[in-house]
Amino acid sequence: MEIKIKVFIDTNILVSSILYPNSVPFLVCSKATKSPFAMYTSDCCINELHNVIVNKFPSKLLELNVFLYVFLPHINVIKTSDKELEEERLIRDIDDRKVYRGAFEANVDIFVTGDKDLLEAPIQYPKIIKPKDFLENY
Repeated sequence: MEIKIKVFIDTNILVSSILYPNSVPFLVCSKATKSPFAMYTSDCCINELHNVIVNKFPSKLLELNVFLYVFLPHINVIKTSDKELEEERLIRDIDDRKVYRGAFEANVDIFVTGDKDLLEAPIQYPKIIKPKDFLENY
């Protein structure tokens, strides 16, 4: 059985993938769906993705639907628990804590985000990296 590297994709990467289909975030999503990777995100990230597109970029609803049609079959969507983790307190932005919780609960190896509060959090697991670092190092 092939060992997969589990990669959690944050909402900001998903949004950028839709808005900029030739971007680094789009390439991250594409790479994360192919062997040896397994792509993960959480229900709260999918909900946030939908809300951001509908409220801030309503002209991109078709792109959202196409993105979800193409990628969703290749994404493991984790239901995020309401039970807080001790490690969450290391994250400055309270809104980011639930996103981290989803990545932790998915037991992923890598968490890809552009969010400064997550990137700067002194968290050891999972490894939190920038999109460019994922493309260059994995």
